[in-house]
Amino acid sequence: MKLLFFLLFIPCLGWSQSIILISKDKNQEIKNWVHRIDTNWITVECYALSYDSLQFYLSRAKGIIMGGGEDIHPQYYGKTHELNKCGRIDSYRDSLEVQLLIHAHRNRIPTLGICRGMQWLNVAHGGSLFTDLPSDVPSKINHSQLGKRDVHLVNRKTKKSSLFEAMGVPQIMVNSSHHQAIERLSPKFNAVGESPDGVIEAIEWKNLEDWFALGIQWHPERLFNNQSNQLLLLFLKELQKK
Repeated sequence: MKLLFFLLFIPCLGWSQSIILISKDKNQEIKNWVHRIDTNWITVECYALSYDSLQFYLSRAKGIIMGGGEDIHPQYYGKTHELNKCGRIDSYRDSLEVQLLIHAHRNRIPTLGICRGMQWLNVAHGGSLFTDLPSDVPSKINHSQLGKRDVHLVNRKTKKSSLFEAMGVPQIMVNSSHHQAIERLSPKFNAVGESPDGVIEAIEWKNLEDWFALGIQWHPERLFNNQSNQLLLLFLKELQKK
């Protein structure tokens, strides 16, 4: 009876029109970011959901945000032989996010990938990763600086970019908290931003009218600036079209 009441009550709250799924949300940073912009959105973290609950929310989600976190298992991009170069692996999270990405693409649900989330967008559509950026691409930039802000610039890479047009700047100072990065870019995406050492930092699905999917390597949810707000507003405005 409690479950039946819950399922009947949700449509009355209008949840079917305002749900954003977040794959995993450390310290609720993504939830707080969304609510700093618009408190009308209901965010649901998927990581601890049962299978049935996940299917229920997937059927009602207006958007999906793939957050940062552990390394993606290299089996997904053909580098199992480099597993020893990876950090912590979460196989359950990998399988969960595969489900999210398949559902998002199949149903054209707007998707924003942050850090690991951007890497997943790339891998899921035929791209690959550097398994250990410091050894694979030696650089003066330390891309793995937990908790620090304004680590390096990200420069606009292409003339046409919905992301940079929304942010209103040709370059942005970002934080940096990753030791993996895109190596071979998926043919389904355009690289629209990069750091001074050439690491891809922002990608967009080639036809955003077909599927609105963006990926960024930094963590805008941890930044309190206008560019991060405009980035999120771009995503939320797309959800309101659905």
